[in-house]
Amino acid sequence: MLWRNLAVTLLLCGLAARSEGAEPQLWPVPHHGQQWAFIDAHGAVRVTGPFTAAAPFAEGLARVADANGHSGFIDRRGRWRIRPRFEAAREFQEGLAAVGIRLADDPPIGTPPWGFIDTTGRVVIAVQFGDVLDFQEGLAAVSGTAYASKWGFIDHTGGLVIAPQFEAVGSFHGGLARAATLGADGSYTEGFIDRAGRWAIAAHFREVQDFSEGLAAVSPQGEACGYVDAGGQLRIAARFVRCGAFHGGLAHVETAQGHAFVDPQGQLVLPGPFRDAGDFNGGLAPVAEGRDTWRFMDTHGMVLLHAAHVGVPRREVLPLVAAGPYDGALAPAWTQGESGREALWLDRQGLVVWRFRPDLAPPGTASITPPHR
Repeated sequence: MLWRNLAVTLLLCGLAARSEGAEPQLWPVPHHGQQWAFIDAHGAVRVTGPFTAAAPFAEGLARVADANGHSGFIDRRGRWRIRPRFEAAREFQEGLAAVGIRLADDPPIGTPPWGFIDTTGRVVIAVQFGDVLDFQEGLAAVSGTAYASKWGFIDHTGGLVIAPQFEAVGSFHGGLARAATLGADGSYTEGFIDRAGRWAIAAHFREVQDFSEGLAAVSPQGEACGYVDAGGQLRIAARFVRCGAFHGGLAHVETAQGHAFVDPQGQLVLPGPFRDAGDFNGGLAPVAEGRDTWRFMDTHGMVLLHAAHVGVPRREVLPLVAAGPYDGALAPAWTQGESGREALWLDRQGLVVWRFRPDLAPPGTASITPPHR
């Protein structure tokens, strides 16, 4: 679980850092003795805790947890900007962060109700929801408490914009959000709504994913998937076992023969198929050609990184047995040696800037699991 979070963490961290100008780009990593720390692109430790959990910087702040498990937010110098007092919290998005606060009359177990704070830590949307999604394109999905189990959307003031009526939703992307409704026969169908809550693409799919680069993966019958455009037209026929989002003009798909990549016209591109693969990010995608043999490939099919190495010149070459998304600066990966498994953070040249042995972690440090099969 934690390693999957780290893979997402690295991707989000890169995207957030690139949008924050000259601020140094930092990554949260497991750290012996301190549990979690933040490093720069060269592997130098820039911020230490002790933190029992950490997330990437977003909008200048990073969510971290103290020894009691309470979440707060620090700046890039490691100073507390919002003291840890929340039982749950998420990253800042559009100036607001979702936080979970257990009120006096709430039961002591289970997930606390959610609200939103601003970058000063002030609660600006009251704690009242059973669940929320982050703000995207000015709206955040909310459900629970007064809304029962239905989902709707609020704006930055907390005002209800789309009434709670959906069984499940996603965030808005390009003016459309995926939504699910319950049919008369008790089955779920999914489609896309606009910012007024109207069906822009009718809910006649078994499953849909968020729009990315003008296309969204859909599964009409639940057995195969393809892609529709914002007008609801099927642009790539439903012939794949699994469909990923488009990044950099390519999407990761799974066919009966293995994993591959398609362009917006639905043409299979790049050498393949592969035993496993991940999405393109920062111009590179992780691919597995054999069991426990991972590489990083660019959008032209060139293998740029097939192993990790320690030091310049190379003192040690480490095979990759699992890999996560490259974010434009670093990528997470795993190696297997005689002394056990190690988590690695690599730069574009394959140089190891950080390594971590889970079996040598101090007490209280969560375990890490590989990002891919």
